[in-house]
Amino acid sequence: MDTLWHNFSFLFFLGITVMQCVCDRVRQKELQDERLQDALHEAEKPLARYSDDTDLDARLREQEREGDTMLAYIRKKKEKAITKSKFFYFSTNLRS
Repeated sequence: MDTLWHNFSFLFFLGITVMQCVCDRVRQKELQDERLQDALHEAEKPLARYSDDTDLDARLREQEREGDTMLAYIRKKKEKAITKSKFFYFSTNLRS
């Protein structure tokens, strides 16, 4: 019990609340479950991949790589597409 109190007091000293630590652990668990589900999904597929594999293509395209010179452009393009789709959704709903 003494070490538990010591850990909490150290976290408060750093300005981190216990709730933040719990939320971080919950988020880590969610990410771990997500990676596990993705691995299981990929394991069900055949080992040989072909050029027309849309699932693999989409997964590779959505990955952001460090040092990518086009990363800012791609993010801007995605944001613009989302904004366009929101505008289209709202504009079609207003007319009806």
